[in-house]
Amino acid sequence: MTEEDAKQAIKNPKGLDTAAMEALKAIGDHLRSKLDSLKLAQTSLAEINRILRADLAIVYLRGMDDVLRPLAIQSNSEIFSEITLSHHQLGRCLCGLAAAGEIICSDNIHQDSRCIHNECKEAGILSFAALPLRYGEDIIGVLSLGFVREQDLAASRVLMETMADLLAMGLHNTLLFEKIERYAAEQDEHISMLAMNAEINGILTTSAADLPVVLRLCCDLLVKTTRAVFAGVWMLDSAGENLELTARAGEMYTYFDDYRSPQKKTDDNIISQIFQTQRFYVNNDISGSPLSVEQEWGRREGMKAFIGMPLFVGNNVAGVLGVFSKNTFSELNIKGLRTAADSISLWIEQKTMEQRLWKQTKLFEAIFNEVPDAFIFADS
Repeated sequence: MTEEDAKQAIKNPKGLDTAAMEALKAIGDHLRSKLDSLKLAQTSLAEINRILRADLAIVYLRGMDDVLRPLAIQSNSEIFSEITLSHHQLGRCLCGLAAAGEIICSDNIHQDSRCIHNECKEAGILSFAALPLRYGEDIIGVLSLGFVREQDLAASRVLMETMADLLAMGLHNTLLFEKIERYAAEQDEHISMLAMNAEINGILTTSAADLPVVLRLCCDLLVKTTRAVFAGVWMLDSAGENLELTARAGEMYTYFDDYRSPQKKTDDNIISQIFQTQRFYVNNDISGSPLSVEQEWGRREGMKAFIGMPLFVGNNVAGVLGVFSKNTFSELNIKGLRTAADSISLWIEQKTMEQRLWKQTKLFEAIFNEVPDAFIFADS
């Protein structure tokens, strides 16, 4: 159904009573509002339940894999509050057949061999209707309606079809808008990560400051760009035994007090573990961390995510870059932070080589200064 068809459906009652027309108008009003797809489905289902007196109403969306997944559910009874909905395959079961283009009406699903899932039967549903959510040539999902008492669904077919067509139009437009918004947000985030790494590379290649200052500037950028709470760099000390918090940015929770003091590289905290395993680590659910200290603190402070990256000098780990956030890290965040860690690693390796070269030069100069000003070589 196109938008023009939807307008005509509302104008042309097709024998529908006043209450039905008011429900259609209410759904049309929802379609014109700026609701997200979930809220649009929920508010529309509430109207559908009210006018059709359905006990259970579900909107499924059809994925690219032709699997139906529930988007929204509305019920007039607490009986269905705990119902677990299955995913449905195209062409199988009542909902799957509707996704293939059929309008399905079953007055008694307990006697209908096409109903192969048990969740509705076990919940007490008797009559069931499944209608394709069709927009043009595409079927974007299914509207499913369940009734605990046996219904003459044929009598309500026109109204159910009209409601399904209106809902399909609204969901199609809303889903398309959400897809465009997600794409725009991803592009903005991608550009933001590129700009962050370009700025970090600029700092690393042009700054004449010492290592802690440069690393702090990088941490500042990481916190600012990813909206993280805290970023820190722990470097291995000269004795090669402890990890020291060399640079940091963001909020300094009391939780990090322990991390201010040198950490033994063999400790069981997350920073030391990353150093020991020499592996990149990301956790978008700190509350489920295997480390009880991170788990407890994460719940208390509302912290959600942590990403830790070893900083290599050659084949050896020289330190760890860690970032904590109250938001989960997106794939673009993770990729951008790993790129930043690689750049910082290369810079540290370069500075380490420069320092070694400087020391060797000074040693050579000291040795040379102790040698007599002139040598006389003569053939024997």
